[in-house]
Amino acid sequence: MDNTRIREAIAALVGKAPWDVRLGVGSFLTLEFGKHVVQAGERRQHGEWHLWLYMCNWRLESPSGVLVGSSDERETIEKALNTMHWGSVSEAIVDEPALDLRLSFASGHRLKTFSSESTGEDQWILYTPDGMAISVNGRGHSR
Repeated sequence: MDNTRIREAIAALVGKAPWDVRLGVGSFLTLEFGKHVVQAGERRQHGEWHLWLYMCNWRLESPSGVLVGSSDERETIEKALNTMHWGSVSEAIVDEPALDLRLSFASGHRLKTFSSESTGEDQWILYTPDGMAISVNGRGHSR
């Protein structure tokens, strides 16, 4: 997939506020955007846009500094996520060469991913309303 399509898909998150932000296995982080969607066989609802931070490092920042990062203790991460007031996405950027993601929110908070892997593992995956899954790996490749 070319990088223009990736940027367009990520840009579609602008104006949408995340809900049901969850810490998954290890430091996996998921964010739901848009309308609630119930899929057959699923135990939980997802958003029409579902962002999964997978095999990457990530950091959540406030205007005054780092709040929490993917290497922090699980309890620290969950506490930060549970007290966040995100607001809607005000800016969505995909940085070259590794296609790292930067989301800025109306609250002034920022969520940044950065790959430290060159193994080709997916660092983030965006599921879109049209059934597409855009996955980006640490080498800056997508599918």
